[in-house]
Amino acid sequence: MNIIRLSVTFIFGLIISSSNLFAQEDYFKLSGQYRLRTELRYGYKSLVTDTSKVAFFIAQRARIVFDLKKDNIEFKTSIQDSRTWGDEEQKKDLAGLQVNELWVQFQLKEKYFFKLGRQELVYDDHRLLGNLDWANLTISHDALLFKYINNTHKFSIHLGGAFNQSGELLSGTKYSLKNYKLLGFAYIKKVFSEKHTLSGIAIANGLNSLIQNDEKMKATLTLGPLYSLKTNFTNTTLGAYYQTGKTDQNLNQNAFMINASSEIEIKKFKQMLGFDYLSGNSAKKQTNESQSFS
Repeated sequence: MNIIRLSVTFIFGLIISSSNLFAQEDYFKLSGQYRLRTELRYGYKSLVTDTSKVAFFIAQRARIVFDLKKDNIEFKTSIQDSRTWGDEEQKKDLAGLQVNELWVQFQLKEKYFFKLGRQELVYDDHRLLGNLDWANLTISHDALLFKYINNTHKFSIHLGGAFNQSGELLSGTKYSLKNYKLLGFAYIKKVFSEKHTLSGIAIANGLNSLIQNDEKMKATLTLGPLYSLKTNFTNTTLGAYYQTGKTDQNLNQNAFMINASSEIEIKKFKQMLGFDYLSGNSAKKQTNESQSFS
């Protein structure tokens, strides 16, 4: 079995800000990014066969980002164009821009914030909620987010949610796209010292049922802690997550994941050792339970 996936990425960034950006809390910032990515694939995501051929392509992502803060209001919009070179016929008018982020955040009180709009949800090591920034097309959510941030005690709580629909329907809320229909999550984080950090997350993921004539939404709940230990030369994380609820195929979900990693830096050279263990289904044993962590 041959598996080859090579990528070369070039990133160019530009930031233009107001001259007094660091002199006061209010600011306006304009930034941009151009990323070129070349890939050679042979056996990536599918096993190599006798007739398989090497795939080669060049892709790019270009972004322009506007950041604004005035008093207790923050605003951000990020417009991007992601494409593979040659993926559109010339002399055709095809839409190609995406809104990666477009949100507004209000500071309600000293420690309370409310954020709504299209936004990236990035927490801890990105395993459960991340923006998939290594790919050209990243992940963002049309969501509401409530935040409590206590910088004095280094403690924070985030509560968020989203409800997706494929259009402005006249009847019902059936959702056929390959996204979640309903998302709800709670995140808590406490920094005990410069070395020790503990966080926990709970995520409710609601999907339309794949069972014929069953219109009830199915939902799973994923929850667990993540511990981080930092020293002068190392950064170690330990995480464990459990999944319960119902899958979109109406199976009882009973799955888990354990992950650990340690990054060591010696003379500006970093090396990392990691371990992941995900539960899965047995090919021999068929039950009404899913043990596949998703």
